[in-house]
Amino acid sequence: MKERTLTTPSLTPQTIAVVVAVLLVIAAGGVGLIVSNNFAPLYVFAGLIAILVMILWVKNPLLGFLTAVWLVFLPLGLIPAGVQSFLNRAAAVGAFTAWSLSVIFKHRKIVINPAVIIMAGFLVWSLITLAWSKSPSQSLYQLQIYTLRWLLFLVLGTNFVSEGKSQTDLMRVIALNGWILMFTFIFTLITSGYTPGTRLKIAGMNENEAAVLGLLFIPAILWNTLTGQGKNNLGHKLIAAIYMLLTSLLAVMSGSRGSMISLAVLMLGFLFIRETRIYPLLALGVTTLVVLIYPQLFTTLIYRLTVESSESLLGGREYIWKAAMLMISHHPWLGVGLGNAPTEIIPYLRYFAPIYTSSVALHNPLLTIWAETGLFGLLLYSGILISSIFIFATQFLREARQQTSPLTAAYGVIGISVLAYLVSWFKGGGSESEFAFFLAIALLNLKVGVCPERAIRTAKEHLM
Repeated sequence: MKERTLTTPSLTPQTIAVVVAVLLVIAAGGVGLIVSNNFAPLYVFAGLIAILVMILWVKNPLLGFLTAVWLVFLPLGLIPAGVQSFLNRAAAVGAFTAWSLSVIFKHRKIVINPAVIIMAGFLVWSLITLAWSKSPSQSLYQLQIYTLRWLLFLVLGTNFVSEGKSQTDLMRVIALNGWILMFTFIFTLITSGYTPGTRLKIAGMNENEAAVLGLLFIPAILWNTLTGQGKNNLGHKLIAAIYMLLTSLLAVMSGSRGSMISLAVLMLGFLFIRETRIYPLLALGVTTLVVLIYPQLFTTLIYRLTVESSESLLGGREYIWKAAMLMISHHPWLGVGLGNAPTEIIPYLRYFAPIYTSSVALHNPLLTIWAETGLFGLLLYSGILISSIFIFATQFLREARQQTSPLTAAYGVIGISVLAYLVSWFKGGGSESEFAFFLAIALLNLKVGVCPERAIRTAKEHLM
């Protein structure tokens, strides 16, 4: 009798797809039985997508980092706030996990700098402040925010942008975020219009943050021009000019005094850089034209700058700062616990003004850190910024001494943009932990690289 054998069918892509589809249907039905939610079956597909994304990020950790950066700088309001907050956290954790696996299994080199170390010390001290915090849950929430910022912008940022190629990728992502912000601005104008005398609000963003964020993105917008990685420099300069004009218009329409001061600092600084001198001159010409044709555009800004409203020039922040200093005088060494300052300041603020709310932001990052973590916490937090400025200044001076270096302008643009941002940063509510501040720190620690083609071209130009 002839012996019969069973053959196993080969696992073709079609077979795998069918099996996965069947398993997904079964899983979706099973989840629906366990979780009483109309959207329960979608959790399965979301989980599958998360697994596939994670596999992709493990293969290419840089992609995870860039995705996380892109997500955190999407304008607030484009997607539901809860969803965006979840995605921001998940992306940061996922990107860090993918990088950690690459360090373990691919023996990737770990790069650290003083800002990474000092921030780690600040996190440890912030954790200790839970011992005397009146609201430990709020402290833990704020600690989570700082930790994720540290992981994404300092740990991953330092390790992923140590060479020219990855720097270019990062700048492209930031530039994309800048243009998304500008397109959102244009869409708002088209759909909602603008009434002179009012403050333009873009999606869910605060009126004071949109234009300043746009200014901080400018090094990325100018990156191709500054590092010579674009073939058509004239085209890149034209695109950059359009972006700057839109950002300037946004600053005016938002009526943000801080944004206008930052814009003035940026334009004044750009006058001292040969590669960027054209932009403030162009802005001056356009501003003169707008004043002659449509002066009403500046109504809100003039009203706020000339203090014609009931507010002071700093919007009443002086009273908050006085109350903050009084609170600090009672807790100078240890503070009131991370994240507790907005609620603990209320009794002190009542000495200066009537208060009808349970929480008030201090609108000064250094006072906030001092009030919450004490003098030691303030020294650590300030050390993050000071060490970053020192590293930036050292690198800039090194390039400036080499008169043939093509990177001096790039460092100059980064330095001026960060300075312009910090002018508004010091009086912002919650600015001590915002994404923009840690992006500014990452930019200061950036060791700017140059593409080989640009280096060769520059060398040839100086040999002729």
